[in-house]
Amino acid sequence: EDEEEMEMLAGKNPHIRKTVGRIMTMSADEAERMIAEARDKEQRDRIAQLQYARDEGLAEGEARGEARGEAAKQRDIARRMKARGRDIDEIAEDTGLSAADIEAL
Repeated sequence: EDEEEMEMLAGKNPHIRKTVGRIMTMSADEAERMIAEARDKEQRDRIAQLQYARDEGLAEGEARGEARGEAAKQRDIARRMKARGRDIDEIAEDTGLSAADIEAL
């Protein structure tokens, strides 16, 4: 509606026509700029989400690896204690492993 009014005015006066052309160009440029900014923000947000997910995954993997390493260490200790003839209940108390796990070693 506003564009039609400006075009009608522009048809009557060459100076107004030139000004209307500039306004239309500036309006289009503003809209394009806003679209580009929204696209850039979406891309930055997606990159941040991916980096966060990657960091969380790495931290979780590291924690799991440490837990597995600790469990393996406790099994090795229990295996040596069992080989020395220590009581299974005592080994379980010292290592935190279950009696069934120790018996299976």
